[in-house]
Amino acid sequence: MEQQTRYAFVGGVVVALMVGMVATILWLSEAGSLRKASYYAIYFENQTLDGLRVESVVTMKGIKVGNVAKLHVAPQNIEQVRVVIRVEEQTPVKESTRALIQRNLLTGLATIDLAGGTQASPFRTKIPKGEKYPVIPEGKSSLDTIADSLPALVDDVGATVDKIRNIVSDENVQSFRNIVTNIEMFTDTFSEKREVLERTIVKLDRLTDEALEVSSSIKGFASRTGNTFDKVASDLAETVEELNLAATNLSEQFEEVTVAVKSAARVIVHEVGGIGQSIRTASQSVARTAEGYEDPQKILSGPSEGALGPGEEPE
Repeated sequence: MEQQTRYAFVGGVVVALMVGMVATILWLSEAGSLRKASYYAIYFENQTLDGLRVESVVTMKGIKVGNVAKLHVAPQNIEQVRVVIRVEEQTPVKESTRALIQRNLLTGLATIDLAGGTQASPFRTKIPKGEKYPVIPEGKSSLDTIADSLPALVDDVGATVDKIRNIVSDENVQSFRNIVTNIEMFTDTFSEKREVLERTIVKLDRLTDEALEVSSSIKGFASRTGNTFDKVASDLAETVEELNLAATNLSEQFEEVTVAVKSAARVIVHEVGGIGQSIRTASQSVARTAEGYEDPQKILSGPSEGALGPGEEPE
C-alpha cells in the first residue's frame, strides 16, 4: 500500500513538472512574441468578413507578416467591425497602406492583406484619440472596384444598344438595301460596257504615245530655236553697246559746243559793252553841239570865261 502511494506521489510530481515546463515554454514564447510584435486597429465597413477569425493570416506583398489578434463589432458604430492585428515589428506599415479582405474561393477562409504602401510615404505611428493602436484605413478590393464601376458600365452598354438600334432601324435597313441594289446595277452596267471601256483604254494609250511624240518634237524645236535666239540676243547686245558709245560721243560734242557758245557770248558781251560806251560818248558830243546851236553867240565869240572845256570838271 505504501509502495502504491509512493508511485502515485512520484507520478503526480512528474506530471506537475511537465505541466509547469509546458506553461513556462508557452509563457516565454508569448512574451517573446509580444516584445517583437506591433499592433494596429482596422475598422471594416464596406467589406464582408465571412471566413475571418482570430489567428487568421495577415499578409503584405503575398508574405505572411502577422495574425488577427481579435475582432468584434465596434460599439461606437455597429456598421463597422473593429479588427486588431498583430504583425512583426519590422513590418513597414506606411501612411498609404490600406487593409483589404482576401478570400480563398475553395476553402472560404479570409485573410487580411496590407496593400498600397509606397516607399516615399512615412510610417504609420500616430495613435488617434481614443484608440490604443494606430488605425489602418480600409481599402477597396478588386471586386469592390469592379462593383463600383458596374453602374457606369451598364449605362454605357445601354447607350451602345440604343445606338445599335438606331443604326439597324427600318429606314437605315432600307437605305442599305438601296445601296446594295445600286451596286448591283453598277456592276451589271460595267459588265455590259466592258468592251467599250477596253476600246477607250486602247485609245487613251494611243493618245499618250502621240503626246509623247509631240513632246519630243517640241523639245527639238525648242533646242533649234534656242540657238537662233542666242544669236539674236548677241546681236542686240552689240547694237546696244554701239548706241551707248554714240550717246557718249554726242554728250562729249555737246559739252564742247556749250563751252564754245559760252566763250562767244562773253566776247559778244564785251564788244557790246564797248559799243555802248562809244554810243554814250557820241551822244554827249551831239548834245553839246546841239546846245551850241541853241546859243549862236557862243559859236561866233567862243565860250565864256567860266565855261568848262571838254573833259574839264568844276573845281
